[in-house]
Amino acid sequence: MFEPFERLSGRGEGTGLGLALVRRIARQHGGEARCLPRAGGGTCFEIWLGRKP
Repeated sequence: MFEPFERLSGRGEGTGLGLALVRRIARQHGGEARCLPRAGGGTCFEIWLGRKP
């Protein structure tokens, strides 16, 4: 999901760069980006800069 141009099956839109760029930028600022399951279904993306909370 965070690799450039990786697409999940059934998803045909976009270029596949957005999440890869988000993670790269976060890491360059000493942070991280990750994908977490959301209670009740769906996905939650967590991004932090600097030290991990």
